[in-house]
Amino acid sequence: MFRTELADRPSPSTEAAPTPAERPARTRRLAAEALSAAAGLCAIACAVAASPAWMQRHFLPDLLFSLRWQLVVLWACRAIAAALGLALLGPLRPRLGRYFARTPVRRFLADAAPIVVAVALALGASELALRVFPALSRIDPVGEPYRVRHPVLGWAPVPNHLGHDTVAGRPIVYATDEDGYRNRPGAAPVDPGRPTILFAGESIMLGFGLDWAETIPAQAQAMTGVQTANLAVDGYATDQAYLRLSRELPRFAHPAAVVMLYTPAVFHRNLDIDRPHLDAGLVLEPAADQGRLMKVWRWLVPYRTEADIDRGAVRTREVFQAAQRMAAGRGAAMVVLVPQFAPETPLETHLRQEILDRGHIPYIVAPVTSVLPHEIHPDPKSAREIAAQVSAWLQAHGVGAEPPG
Repeated sequence: MFRTELADRPSPSTEAAPTPAERPARTRRLAAEALSAAAGLCAIACAVAASPAWMQRHFLPDLLFSLRWQLVVLWACRAIAAALGLALLGPLRPRLGRYFARTPVRRFLADAAPIVVAVALALGASELALRVFPALSRIDPVGEPYRVRHPVLGWAPVPNHLGHDTVAGRPIVYATDEDGYRNRPGAAPVDPGRPTILFAGESIMLGFGLDWAETIPAQAQAMTGVQTANLAVDGYATDQAYLRLSRELPRFAHPAAVVMLYTPAVFHRNLDIDRPHLDAGLVLEPAADQGRLMKVWRWLVPYRTEADIDRGAVRTREVFQAAQRMAAGRGAAMVVLVPQFAPETPLETHLRQEILDRGHIPYIVAPVTSVLPHEIHPDPKSAREIAAQVSAWLQAHGVGAEPPG
């Protein structure tokens, strides 16, 4: 009888083993905890790997976000990733395990399906709204300086336009002549038969937030005594500035010099393909339809691979070399203006060397000593200092009056 009682008593191993009905729940619990732990380790690894050096290799400089603010965002993201990783490894892991232990996969998918459908519909509606209302899209030209769509350049200024804006509390007038060049309001159009210095670039060269007389081209005209033509257009990338220069340069009978602009703070525009753009070999490619939401995402998270940045540097170097050959073919000198808003980062130094030094492009590094309030653009004082450097270079190369001793 004693042996029978021992035989009927369950062993500890038999008590711990799950029943056939409990096995799926135990499997789901273990799988959920394993996935939670793996996700936590991945989040912590990302927080450790996302160092400032990594950021400067993959996130290009931007006029709107200084390096200091980029570092603040980076450290915040690293802290959030580390906290999430620790939570997934710690308190969230057993909770997720218990949830999936009592929730079959089919039920979980059924519960999640309405949320997935709602998110998909919201994204679709947002994409449709951005396409139906182009003003909501970041690249569509709105406001002053006013621009209109152009099939080759992406966008272009409006000829004979008089626009008004208030920048840093000052009323600013943007006037263009019959050719779309920024000019003094009410002045005669630029005369293509006179010796002319052509300035090509974007808002810094255009003179955003400055009256015409305060812009770099206007002050260079006053300093050298040579007529200038301001071909710059707000928001242009380097290839767009080159395309406009190539269309306008043949109009001038005596081009004296060409001044183009390059700054690492807007180099990211040279990688955009959602507009007409120059590809390898300076082949003009149409705008790629990446989707409006994708453009918003790329604006919020401007991550670039090192290969993308290197390809962009090669194309930018090719553009400047082509502009140099084009200017030399007309007997004009060419120089690239490099406004410097802050000390160079290692990536900025690398880009300048790869694009300008390796391309044997003459350039002027011009420190921007002061900017407009609440704007990342030179103020009148800084624009005058930059114009003086450009004028000195031009005069030293035989353009205009001799530089003062």
